[in-house]
Amino acid sequence: MKTLATLLRREYQENRAGFLWTPIVVGAVFTLLTLIGLATAMVKGPKAGLVIDGVPVSELVDRLGPSELAKLGGGIDVALGGLWALLQAALYFVVLFYLLGALFDERRDRSVLFWKSLPVSDAKTVLSKAASAVFVAPLIAWAVSAAFGLVFLVVLSVYALWLGLNPVTAIWGPASPLSVFAVTLAMVPLTALWSLPMVGWMLLCSAFARQRPFLWAIGVPVLVGLMLAWLGVLRVFRDGAEFYWQHVFLRLTTSVVPGNWLWFDGSGGLDFDPGTGSLATTLLDGAGALVTNPATWIGAVVGAALVAAAIEVRRRVSE
Repeated sequence: MKTLATLLRREYQENRAGFLWTPIVVGAVFTLLTLIGLATAMVKGPKAGLVIDGVPVSELVDRLGPSELAKLGGGIDVALGGLWALLQAALYFVVLFYLLGALFDERRDRSVLFWKSLPVSDAKTVLSKAASAVFVAPLIAWAVSAAFGLVFLVVLSVYALWLGLNPVTAIWGPASPLSVFAVTLAMVPLTALWSLPMVGWMLLCSAFARQRPFLWAIGVPVLVGLMLAWLGVLRVFRDGAEFYWQHVFLRLTTSVVPGNWLWFDGSGGLDFDPGTGSLATTLLDGAGALVTNPATWIGAVVGAALVAAAIEVRRRVSE
């Protein structure tokens, strides 16, 4: 475990720009856009506070019932979840190119000869790279999203004070930031389980590709899908293409994105209504469906086999 921890620190140090600074930059842009939007509203609105139909906003908030407050809190939770999703979308590209270069770059610059001379097994090296992609990078992105989420709530609180509102009753009371943060944190191990096929496939392509691993990792699945689509046109294999694109291609190329399983089952997204439920509960329901889905465990076995194949290919690497 000590060796694995050292390898994880090495991966973080070598990829700090992608793992840490990419989420920070995206979160900073989100916060800046929020500040610009609220500043614009403050400039355009009357300095004494907004008035709707002759009634100050502060009084309107005091008149809100439980259902209206639930909708208000649900909207704030959606904004927090949107920030987390935005950072995870940016992280997808970081993880994708990290995995493609994880074993390819060390062969290209011949540093693999140095690393293989150390008393570290190929299995630990490859597993450290897989763990960095599915645990280290997502956990850093989650921590950054939680930090910027709190900044977002503070900014909203300042705006609420300018409107003459009590931030406790108008912002922090209706919203459920701790629940959103806890559930999005729980998504990290679930996404790691679901994304094993993509992680294994990308590492395998990175291990054996002599040039341009991206073309192998993305081009080969696309070509297979096009061939199946052509067979469907010829009525040789009618339903194969649709099944392949939904159940294989998406799993091999996009499954590190949290919530990817929602498109796998054809639902196309979360069925969330701020007025009738919380975002955290909706995410938990989706997580429960993921764990009980046989495709999750079948894909995990396939992904583990692909990771094992990547380890074996690296073991056979020679000058």
